[in-house]
Amino acid sequence: MTVVAMPLVVLAETGSIAQMGRLTGLARVAGIVATIAAGFVIDHWQPRRVMLVCDFSRCALMALIPVAALFDFRRLWLVFVVGVGGALAQSIFYVGHVSLVADLVGRARVGLANSRIEGTIALAYVFGPFAAGALSARFGPTTVLGVDSATFLVSVLALLAMGGPARTVRPAPEVVSSTSRELVGLAGLRFIRNQPELSRLTVLVAGCQLFTAAVVDLFIFRLKHDLRLSDTGTGVTFALAAVTAVLAAAATPWLRAKLSFHRLWACAVVVQGLPLVATAASNSFLLMAGTAALYMAAMTVLMICQASIRQELTPQHLLGRVTSSYLVLVALPAPLGALAATALAARFGAASVQAGVGVGLVAIAALASLIWARVPHGGGSPPT
Repeated sequence: MTVVAMPLVVLAETGSIAQMGRLTGLARVAGIVATIAAGFVIDHWQPRRVMLVCDFSRCALMALIPVAALFDFRRLWLVFVVGVGGALAQSIFYVGHVSLVADLVGRARVGLANSRIEGTIALAYVFGPFAAGALSARFGPTTVLGVDSATFLVSVLALLAMGGPARTVRPAPEVVSSTSRELVGLAGLRFIRNQPELSRLTVLVAGCQLFTAAVVDLFIFRLKHDLRLSDTGTGVTFALAAVTAVLAAAATPWLRAKLSFHRLWACAVVVQGLPLVATAASNSFLLMAGTAALYMAAMTVLMICQASIRQELTPQHLLGRVTSSYLVLVALPAPLGALAATALAARFGAASVQAGVGVGLVAIAALASLIWARVPHGGGSPPT
């Protein structure tokens, strides 16, 4: 719900796509800051306990806006505080989730586990955006955040219901220290630098983040502004797109077995980019919905593959710090991308920027194919 509700709140308050971009950019910066320390925290404390704190925090933050609205206290700065605070908690939660999954299922099954998790998340996106749009159309977007707040309590109950503490692999004595170098994640950075597959992937994903940081904002703005859809129609569009993400999550293990990681990654990026270019000049709802569906399906495939590769190649005692270092590196271009894309959209139109994003993604896929053409790989085995 958050992914739809927060932009709708900003759009309802300001009517400005540039303000939507500012919130997205600030949230990305907050995520980077949180992720820097998240790896150290996750590697040294129970991931589940940290995730519980994150969910409690997000529950309280999302409740602030509807509670403030009850007292007729409507301030844009409060929306930004909630958005940034939620991004902080989300970033730490994600690092804990990656570490916990690898800890629970073992390295050999992380691909299947990630596929099922992303499929479940995509299934939630089928109902979440639809509910968010319908509630927003009837009661306003602030009400949606109140409902969203309650969903984090459901997540808390799910984490508590997992049973006894997960097996925790502590860092080996030779890598444990209390120095500030470890806190900022230099162990993770060193591992990525010395692991050729991860270092190449990090650069390519960072390039994608530069172009895709504002895609959701662009979609919502075009649906609301160009197509004149209601909040309900916007929610339905994202819900329909999420159906394809569920199917993509289910198909990813099969695709990974048939294609190399390299080919699958490049194809998924092309599937993201080409429809953005093809439908940029169109105001057809069906074409826009189809573009959103293909984009979310490809994004799901990419997220599963990228997470699985990191988990397969990284020692368990370093997984938190490697994940946080990777996320920081790939997220660095995102705030600039979000601010630039929305500022350009305000001046030249969202459709033109959408086309530029698509061209950029296709170019990155072509570059990846050239880079990986000299790397030996085969079948669905993990690249080394």
